[in-house]
Amino acid sequence: MNKAYPKDNFPLPHIDRLVKATEGNKLLSFMDAFSRYNQIMMNPDDQEKTAFITDRGTYCYRVMPFSLKNSGATYQRLVNRMFSEQLGNTMEVYIDDMLVKSLEEQDHITHLQECVERLNMHNMKLNPTKCRFVLASGEFLGYLVNFRAIEASPKQITANGIPENEARDKCFPFYDTLKGNKKFEWTEQCEKAFQQLKHYLATPPVLTKPVEGELLFMYIADGKLPAEKWAARKIKTQSARYVLVDEELYKWRFFGPLMTCVEGEKARRIMEEVHFGSRGNHSGGRSLAVKIKRRRHYWPTMIKDCENFARKCEKCQRHAPTIHQPTEVLSSILALYSFMRWSMDIVGPMHRSKQKRFLLVLTDFFSKWVEADSYASIEDAQVESFVWRNIVCRHGVPYEIVTDNGSQFISTKFEAFCEKWKIRLTKSTPRYTQCNGQAETINKTILDGLKKRLDAKKGRWDEDLEGVLCSHRTTPRRATGETPFALVSGSECIIPAEVEFPGVRIRSLPGREDSNNLMLLDELDLINERRDQALIRIQNYQQAAAKYYNTNVHSHNSKKAT
Repeated sequence: MNKAYPKDNFPLPHIDRLVKATEGNKLLSFMDAFSRYNQIMMNPDDQEKTAFITDRGTYCYRVMPFSLKNSGATYQRLVNRMFSEQLGNTMEVYIDDMLVKSLEEQDHITHLQECVERLNMHNMKLNPTKCRFVLASGEFLGYLVNFRAIEASPKQITANGIPENEARDKCFPFYDTLKGNKKFEWTEQCEKAFQQLKHYLATPPVLTKPVEGELLFMYIADGKLPAEKWAARKIKTQSARYVLVDEELYKWRFFGPLMTCVEGEKARRIMEEVHFGSRGNHSGGRSLAVKIKRRRHYWPTMIKDCENFARKCEKCQRHAPTIHQPTEVLSSILALYSFMRWSMDIVGPMHRSKQKRFLLVLTDFFSKWVEADSYASIEDAQVESFVWRNIVCRHGVPYEIVTDNGSQFISTKFEAFCEKWKIRLTKSTPRYTQCNGQAETINKTILDGLKKRLDAKKGRWDEDLEGVLCSHRTTPRRATGETPFALVSGSECIIPAEVEFPGVRIRSLPGREDSNNLMLLDELDLINERRDQALIRIQNYQQAAAKYYNTNVHSHNSKKAT
């Protein structure tokens, strides 16, 4: 039934909001419904759907069973209707946990009477063993609530591997210092507890690969299982995705070669190398995780760890882009194959680096491959030479180049060059010369990469330009789901992180030339399919981006004066 029925999206109340609402009340009463979900009758037409077989015959539920996935939402909807006039005023209810509250003591009996009348009206029963009436404080949803404050319940104060009373003793210096209105005094015990807390927060736990002595490793290596039935079943299920080769643990991918399992410190070093190493581009958290995974490294919490790592990067925060509200709707440009359509733009002037102050940047609309070079000044002769050397001679004659109205691009000499090779030259409108969004996006990416690499040493950006370009070409782009290098060549290139932390390709394939050649040929056979899928992703991405972008458009239409 749970598989066949859709999930009920009725929202449950926020526990913290309910608990907060109990503050400032002088008297409280705590109640608990009897048998919870069994107080709701099943629709007679649906009773047969809950049928189950026993040795005495076939039976069905006349009341709502506990095992249905929508039981909680159904019960919450019921109590919300029952106590619609009391909720938020004199009552708070979370499924079967009910609380009657009163700001003044003399009103509490009246509030309780209203609650009981509602219960009798709907024939709902309470569990007397779990009800407590007319109290100044009590436990509600795991918290101790009273007139003055809210505290964690002692039942909930536990720590991993630490007895309850020991955990309470470790926290006591803080509680003793902060409670009451006495004079604040920071003791040695407080300082010791504070340093322990700092150490704990500064070294968060990271899930690591199974090591010798752990259950999963012991089962994969020696076939040893825990005695408990369900623990053994869980280990067997997890082990199906792992394999041990030469005392190294690998994880099977759903598609592609094995991934090397890495440990916490090693995983942290890989994140550092890929994020801001020699070919790092300070990519975002999920992009960083995908890039590491493409290099055949794996650990269970890699996406969460990469997001936290990127979020804490100082340079990423300092050079984050500024958000502006658009004034016109987004218009997308599509290319059907690699190197068909290029965007071209000039970046600069920048800080002088070996007399060079400008960048000429061209980006392929399909694969997102970038070609760029630095110049002291850029004229139409430099533009023509760059397009000839870096575009025509490397990637073939393009169908179109999209650029702005810079004097270097609209000169007679460069237009004659494009006419000679039958290259369509499309210019942006004079009203908004930055409408070439592809060029502007790549310009921002390159500038951010240079800023985050050099920081204060801005005079050496020319030396790091190739590193930024290489990092861009080997990072999966959100629009395509692939790296520009893979869409162009058919396979992923080896980055420095794979040399320092070798995976399957480095360890196994160099000594197997025949197998390596066959794998490369297989990749070339499948490259057209990958490019078709990338084209579909680009179209979907452009539609989603345009939908989001256009919702923020604020046009500035001027009215005609009268």
